[in-house]
Amino acid sequence: MAADLVLIPSPLVGPETWAGVASALGEAGRTCTIAELEDDGHPPYWRQHVDSVRRAVPLEALTVVLVAHSGAGPLLGAIAHELGARVSGLLFVDAGLP
Repeated sequence: MAADLVLIPSPLVGPETWAGVASALGEAGRTCTIAELEDDGHPPYWRQHVDSVRRAVPLEALTVVLVAHSGAGPLLGAIAHELGARVSGLLFVDAGLP
């Protein structure tokens, strides 16, 4: 069974950037979730973004591949650490590196 994909948008552009990709992946039979990075307007923002992704990952997803776009790239290390052994891969799409 293939790992679920968790599509993580840049905190600056929002989840709409992944909509077309998620649709195409769904049509191809892949399970994916678009995380929405939320914060309360007060730092530390990274911690709130990591928590947003953790909440977005479906409980039934045994393994996930985290797919970051743009400004979400630097968050992947912290997100992967939070999710632990459930993470089977990281993919950076036109994204900054941690």
